[in-house]
Amino acid sequence: MEDADIGRSVFSHEGWRFETIKRGALSSAGRAAMAGRFELPHVPLPEMLFADNALLITHMASGLCVRFAAEDALATWAQAQRREHHTAAISFDVAYTCDYRGTLPESWTPMVTDEMLPLDRLREHAPILFYDDVILFEGSSEDALDPAYALVDDIRDLGEVECSVKIRVMNFGFLVLCRYYARLDNKFVKLHDARYYHEFGTALVLRDFETREALPHELQKTGGEMCFVPTANFVYEAVLPARVERQRLILTPNDVDFVSAETKTT
Repeated sequence: MEDADIGRSVFSHEGWRFETIKRGALSSAGRAAMAGRFELPHVPLPEMLFADNALLITHMASGLCVRFAAEDALATWAQAQRREHHTAAISFDVAYTCDYRGTLPESWTPMVTDEMLPLDRLREHAPILFYDDVILFEGSSEDALDPAYALVDDIRDLGEVECSVKIRVMNFGFLVLCRYYARLDNKFVKLHDARYYHEFGTALVLRDFETREALPHELQKTGGEMCFVPTANFVYEAVLPARVERQRLILTPNDVDFVSAETKTT
C-alpha cells in the first residue's frame, strides 16, 4: 500500500487498484452549491457532507472503474425529492433515503441472475491485506440546532443518518459494503446495503443490494431493553430484507457484460 498524499491510500493487487480518499466536510457554501446542482436550492443537505471522500476500484485489464462518492449517493435521494415535488425546506425526506449501489458505467445493461455472495467464505478469518472505511455523509439530532433545519419538525426526532463505504481486500478476493442507515426515533429504521464481491483469478464480480425497514417498537421487542438503540448491524441480523437485487459482472479485456436480477420478499 502506498499513500499518494495525506488522506489518500492506494493499494494494488492481482490486477486491481483500490484507492480511498478522505477529506474534511463541506462548508455551508459548499453544501448550498451542491443543493443547487440537485435543483433543490431551498432544501438543506446533511450537516456533515464529505463531498471529496471517495472509494475507487479499478480493474486494470478491462478499464472498469466503480466509484463511491457522496454526491452520487445523495443524487438518488435528490431525484426522488424532485419527482415527488419535495423542493421546500418544510417538505422533504429528512432521512436522506438513498438507493445507492455505487457509480457504474451507463452503458451496462442489467439481466437476470440468481447467483449469491458466498457468505460462508466471507466469514472466514482470512488475513486482510487492505482495509478502509470512508464516510460519505452523516447527520444526527444535533443538526436540528442549525437554523436551516428549524422548520422541519421531524428532524428534531432524528436519531442518526449515515452513508459510508468499506473495502476489505483478502488474499483470495475483495468485498465492498456501501451502507446507508437511518434511525428516526418513534418512526422507522432503514438499512440499505450494496455489496461487491470478487475472487481474484476469476472473471466474475458479484453485486447485491438489500433494503430493510422496521418500526422502532418491533425492534424494541427483539432487543429487549427499554432504552435499546438499534445499530445497523443489529438491524441487518434482526430484520428480513424487503427487497433484494442480485447482479453479476463478467470481466473481459476492454469489454464488460453486466447481469442483474431483482427479487422481492415479504
